[in-house]
Amino acid sequence: MPEQLQFNQRDLGHGASGTVLHPGVMVALLLAVILTLCLPRRYAAIPVLMIAFLVPRGQEIYLFGLHWYVLRIMILTGVVRLARARFRLAGGLNNVDKAFLLWASYRFVANVLTNGPSAELLGFCIQAFGGYFLMRHLIQDESDIARVAKALAVVAVILGACMTVEHTLGVNVFGFLGGARLISEVRDGKVRAQATLGHPILAGCLGATLVPLFFWLWKSGRAKALAVAGMAGSTMMVLAANSSTPVLAYIAGVGALFLWPTRASMRVVRRGLVLAIVALAVVMKAPVWFIIAHINVTGSSGGYDRAMLVDTFIRHFRDWCLI
Repeated sequence: MPEQLQFNQRDLGHGASGTVLHPGVMVALLLAVILTLCLPRRYAAIPVLMIAFLVPRGQEIYLFGLHWYVLRIMILTGVVRLARARFRLAGGLNNVDKAFLLWASYRFVANVLTNGPSAELLGFCIQAFGGYFLMRHLIQDESDIARVAKALAVVAVILGACMTVEHTLGVNVFGFLGGARLISEVRDGKVRAQATLGHPILAGCLGATLVPLFFWLWKSGRAKALAVAGMAGSTMMVLAANSSTPVLAYIAGVGALFLWPTRASMRVVRRGLVLAIVALAVVMKAPVWFIIAHINVTGSSGGYDRAMLVDTFIRHFRDWCLI
């Protein structure tokens, strides 16, 4: 049976350089493209998000030497829609926008300097700049946020159920479509589910970061039952991913909700954190960042490897800082 599943994974085109587009995905993609172009602005983000999270990221059309992943096709469709309308950013260009632009520009320039121009850099620009500002245009106010949160709650329920099945059976149901691994990743005898995402950590972190959004949806009273279902689905995603990073992100998100009443006193919290780090640096024999090496939530985490990454990052700063 495992050998047959591995054969199916190759047969479905996972990792191939040619087109990988399941007929069902093709129909869903065409429908989503039509809806994105024709729906009113307040609903246009929903088909984009559904395709982005419910279709394996490896589903693509290989054309003119370029990998046209379904997500890129949806973003380009959204850009075509923007070309027909007046582009608008709610609240204007804010600090988060500027931080994102700085990061994306830095990554683009660094890749050009180190690897030269490439088709994949074009794909990065489409997904980063196009995807970000498309969502900024389509999501304008609190009603839009609530509408998107409801759609993401549906996504979380579907992914949570599928990842639970994957964690139990060791087989990714989305892998049968192609563009995603069919045999689940296993570390230290524990299955790590990933569904449509590129890695279990990404899948788990998606679930973790959605929890505060669903809490807001519940507290706003707009869709309490759907919000609870979304939180349950997100929690299943975190557990099925079986990785420390999503668990810690989940704890951080829930902790931030509990800290909300103290938001006017965050200066005290920040200074307390700095003092705690200084105190740890005084008493620890290793650098303070090696505390990461002792964090192992699931029993199969590479905490030491992460601490070494930070250590190398800091010790060799002068070697790479200009790039």
